[in-house]
Amino acid sequence: MPTLENKKTGDVEESPGADNKNGDETEVVPEKDPFAYLNRDEFSSERFKIEVNGLPRHYGFSELRKLFNDRLKVNAHKLIPPKKGCSYMFVNFKSEEERQEGIKKIDGFVWKGRKLFAKPAKAAEDPLVKKRLCDDVDKVEEGFVPNESIADSIRRVTTPWWNVPYDIQLERKMTLISDVFREMKTGILSAHSQLKNTSVLCNGIVEKIKPSPVTEHYRNKCEFSIGYNPESKEKTVGFRLSSYKRGSTAVGPIDTVTHLPNFMVQSALKFQDFVRQSKFEVYDPETHDGCFRQLTVRVTSKDDVMLMVLLSDKKITPEDFQSLKDELKNSFSKENIKSFYVKLLNDHGQPDKTPPELLFGSETITEKLMGLKFEISPEAFFQVNLPATEVLYTAIGSFLEEQTNATLLDVCSGTGTIGLSLASKCSQVLGIEMVPSAVIDARKNAEINSLTEKCDFFAGKAEDITEPVIVRAKSQNIIAIVDPPRAGLHQKVLFTLRKCEKIQTLIYVACNAKAAMKNFIDLSRPSSNAFKGQPFIPVKLIPVDMFPNSPHFELIIVFSRLASVLNESKANKSD
Repeated sequence: MPTLENKKTGDVEESPGADNKNGDETEVVPEKDPFAYLNRDEFSSERFKIEVNGLPRHYGFSELRKLFNDRLKVNAHKLIPPKKGCSYMFVNFKSEEERQEGIKKIDGFVWKGRKLFAKPAKAAEDPLVKKRLCDDVDKVEEGFVPNESIADSIRRVTTPWWNVPYDIQLERKMTLISDVFREMKTGILSAHSQLKNTSVLCNGIVEKIKPSPVTEHYRNKCEFSIGYNPESKEKTVGFRLSSYKRGSTAVGPIDTVTHLPNFMVQSALKFQDFVRQSKFEVYDPETHDGCFRQLTVRVTSKDDVMLMVLLSDKKITPEDFQSLKDELKNSFSKENIKSFYVKLLNDHGQPDKTPPELLFGSETITEKLMGLKFEISPEAFFQVNLPATEVLYTAIGSFLEEQTNATLLDVCSGTGTIGLSLASKCSQVLGIEMVPSAVIDARKNAEINSLTEKCDFFAGKAEDITEPVIVRAKSQNIIAIVDPPRAGLHQKVLFTLRKCEKIQTLIYVACNAKAAMKNFIDLSRPSSNAFKGQPFIPVKLIPVDMFPNSPHFELIIVFSRLASVLNESKANKSD
């Protein structure tokens, strides 16, 4: 999916492109020079790149950012994260002058006992052109299926288990979950040798996966690419057949996929008709020409539809932009569209600083979840499988029984869905969210559901405001729920949660348990100068299938303080 799932970073610069247009109506000859993009009249920080060698073995990327930004005051355009265990990295600048200044500041600097070396680096090859030159390699690439139809390719890309019986899918996911638990257990016992001779972390703490109540047509939000169908050569609103990095810009149709609601597909196809008739071109990620980039469609259980169109601003004049908006309004205002937004992005994919523009309709759409009403704005995070979300929240709520006097600390609270859904089970909800518009939505949702006296939400990075928010807790018993982005929880937040003695239970909701593995292990490490506070130990793992027909799932991990875990273990032995 496009990088919006981060839930969730600094500057993002799209992969370098190359100009392969020949300026006439003859057949376009694909570019064969992977460095041709450097000769285009277009900014690319790849021209001003350096290599930094001598990095220490142990450090966090946030430490690296602070080193360059705060201590060395290097005016970098982009820091490219090094691979795990790698002793070198790349840094890009906006000009040759800034590159040379960066080399002077970095080269010879001693950091964590290691001397850093900096030198100019070669620009990266355009991955699309590189793939063209390695076509034979493409054919043996993992996932390549010879003679596969476009329809099957789309199903494989979006729902790789579409032809696997659902009970077999659940068995496969339980195997993946067992692997996660095994890795977690090994990491925790390695970091905390005291636990090796205890019954802590026994296999019995892993519950059977909770299935999704629905297995088809379940997604309430989808982001569609806009490009060309490789067979029909028509403008198409659909899914990329592969990534740009793997050498593909082709887009396949959506009419055979089963995870999207019919009403969503119909809305996307209507927009496809508009694009095909429009004088504006689709965006080309190789040359950065064209206008139409992406269509986001949200639908509710009552078939209300919200559309948001992302447009490239490279060659569109203010007059053309206004003309296009008028055409969109004329074409879709009579359709059953509840809300329609447009948003400009620059030619490297950077969003405009302003929020998306409401073209017509209401600012939000409304959905019911756990008996409550939630207003959803165009860029807000909301779980994509509504019935399975109720299964997820019910499972989390089961750990709040008999905790009616507790304060619920909802970290990465988004629009407040978890905290508000569980507000009836506790005395207070404090939510922390870095996206200001999501906090506005959360407060509005609290007001809609008459929960403002019990629930409040705060805007800011969790690593900066968790500590002051905790001070507002009315109860001596705080239960923390963290639902972080895919990469996991910021280290500073983890430290703050560990050292807060009022938090005896921490519930971690992981959408990618492998990526968050370091968090799990760090929560469980013995107390030290670096890891203050008593460790948290996992006592229950509850997987929930939020994404049928794919290998993905959500994992609830309940952590308790080590002392209570050991006391309970002793009590069970005495029984």
